[in-house]
Amino acid sequence: MSELRNAFRFYDFLAYLFPGIATLHAISLCYGGKSGEQTWAQLSTTDPYLNLVLFIILAYSIGHVWSYIGRIVIRTMLLAKWRHPREDILDPNKSSLGPIVTIKVLKKVASTFHMVNSKENAVPIYRLARTYALQNCPDSSGRQEVFQTLRVMCLNMSGPSLMYFFIFLLNGLWIFAIVALFGAVLLFYKFMDLRDRELREIYLSFLLK
Repeated sequence: MSELRNAFRFYDFLAYLFPGIATLHAISLCYGGKSGEQTWAQLSTTDPYLNLVLFIILAYSIGHVWSYIGRIVIRTMLLAKWRHPREDILDPNKSSLGPIVTIKVLKKVASTFHMVNSKENAVPIYRLARTYALQNCPDSSGRQEVFQTLRVMCLNMSGPSLMYFFIFLLNGLWIFAIVALFGAVLLFYKFMDLRDRELREIYLSFLLK
């Protein structure tokens, strides 16, 4: 069974575009006022439509950079203090599915894929269960895509939020800095929540089909 690859979706594009736009706006705040406008004017062309296309490409690319950095940072934090969510979801003592449901999932994993749950098998089991659920439960596919897109958006926006925090902090705007920092922390916890909800959706759909 090969893992299904998601088709390109417009809201996935926005999940990378918006963080890039926020980053460019934060950079413009660093320059401030007329100096910022002059800098953008020097970088732009005489064609407004070409400027728009270049701006979108640049913002989208920056969004991918934040996504890459975020995955490295969050993965490091998770593995340093906690186990990987894909391992915890299969642990009857830690899984948000509850011990009874988790044991049922593990029994179906063993009978369907002939695999025993272990740290080394956590990711292969996840991929097989996700593919199985997508192939046998079409309704689950849409819900998984929503969770995944929102999760990527939260991950990518955490970087620009920290940029705003430092910019406001350096300019003495304490209230705005606190709000930006709170937003970054909130985005991180929302990312974790969406990661857990996506995993629950996958394994519940796998169990019921």
